[in-house]
Amino acid sequence: MPPSSLSRFTLRAVIILGCLPWVGACTVSMPYRSVERGEAGSPDEKLLVSVTHATLDPSKRAPFDKHTMLVNSAMASQPGLVAYSLRRELLGNDVWTYTIWRDEASRTNFFMSEQHRQAMASGSGAIETMRYKRMEIRRSELPFSWSRALQLLNESADSKKP
Repeated sequence: MPPSSLSRFTLRAVIILGCLPWVGACTVSMPYRSVERGEAGSPDEKLLVSVTHATLDPSKRAPFDKHTMLVNSAMASQPGLVAYSLRRELLGNDVWTYTIWRDEASRTNFFMSEQHRQAMASGSGAIETMRYKRMEIRRSELPFSWSRALQLLNESADSKKP
């Protein structure tokens, strides 16, 4: 390579490598997805929001990702689910979810479902840390946003080590 080409290549490499920390922190979110069928409740109806954040071990991540996609594909058919969204770092190991339920029984039925239990059994080995928050909101507060979900987690999330 001529010296000027080498200099341009070196400059590009330095710029790209310098940007990697920012790209690693970039996230991609699935849009808010409302899955309600039929008539929605009143604006004052109370709904239950569950928000999670996990940091994954990259060497054990494949089963977690596989089961996340399987569960995601079945979400729209969950009885009592109002809306949901997924979020992840582009190049990192952090993942988030939020789900909005009509009631605690619907949420519990989903978490106890065979598909969710299989996903947790297969993918939980990848989870290094987990934070979660549950709260009630009124239907009038929909659509729910990722900025609100992250604010809730940062204010007072419960943490656990799997």
